[in-house]
Amino acid sequence: MKKIVFSLGLALCIGGVASAQQISWKDLKGRWETPDGGGIEIRDSAHIFLVYGDQKKPINQFRADFSKYPAQFDFVIKDSLQTISMKSILVLVNDDIMKWQVFETDDHPAHFTSSEGEMVYLRRKASK
Repeated sequence: MKKIVFSLGLALCIGGVASAQQISWKDLKGRWETPDGGGIEIRDSAHIFLVYGDQKKPINQFRADFSKYPAQFDFVIKDSLQTISMKSILVLVNDDIMKWQVFETDDHPAHFTSSEGEMVYLRRKASK
């Protein structure tokens, strides 16, 4: 009996943690910035921009997988002379802080790493 109760309790705990980590577009909506003004603006799943100060570059294509932890968000932006493909992973630390790591490689790790990519913490900017 103890084994059954323990197993059910463990399953509920694991299920609760996994479902608590799910991210949706609604959770990401807004402008997220580093202290120096760089970041990402997400209006909805069709209007996403990389931002730096007053400059905005639209994300032309993307693939998002919010079923994974950390969530995967891979995207393409066009600069004046080139097209840049980026891979990234992200988690919401809380309602107003996002941990985001961006990679310029063809692949990205399943978890955050200090050995490659650029990791930043973004704060949700209050809407005006």
